[in-house]
Amino acid sequence: MDPDDADKTILANRINEFEKSLYGGDDFSKFINLNSFADWYLINEICGNGEALQSNGYVTIDENNKLVMGPIASLEDFLGNNKAPTEGFLLRNEGWFRELFQNKEFVSLVAQRFEEMKEELSQLSAELSTMREEELLSYQGDAALWHNIASTEAEKRQSNACEEITKWLNNRLDWLSIRFANDAKLAQTERQGNNDITEFTLKSSQNGSALLSDY
Repeated sequence: MDPDDADKTILANRINEFEKSLYGGDDFSKFINLNSFADWYLINEICGNGEALQSNGYVTIDENNKLVMGPIASLEDFLGNNKAPTEGFLLRNEGWFRELFQNKEFVSLVAQRFEEMKEELSQLSAELSTMREEELLSYQGDAALWHNIASTEAEKRQSNACEEITKWLNNRLDWLSIRFANDAKLAQTERQGNNDITEFTLKSSQNGSALLSDY
């Protein structure tokens, strides 16, 4: 069901409030569901969907009146199908995320969510191998229906496609793992720095009372 004018107004106002806070350096977290923004970013970044914000960037409002990023509506440009490189950030410096990644809490959250996702993502290669047999039947059926290629050629093309996807994903994960690990280390260092006890010395006031002097 399409949203009515009232719903559109509510959403537009919430987006304006978020952007005013985001670009104004204020606390934007009260306007958005942070986990949804981190997960949406990671799914598209990992899978190489660099056009996500330009053509398929959707947002909704949850029961807490916060903006939720998603759903992801298009998958045709995923996993190298759009010739996306396996190295380099595709979305980190685009749109809202350019500003979000200036916030160390958001950077830390993305790094944390990536580590949580990584184990599941590493299992995709095995799942692709399992799906390969099922997909082969589709390739062979298509070849038999249209008589455009031989069954053996269909099997070869299907095998090559699975191998290309697996190789692309593994290379992408390797590159991102290093970058997000660096983000996590930097965030931890900054937190530790904020919690360090300031060096101090004892001084005496004119009446002889001890005073703490920070440096």
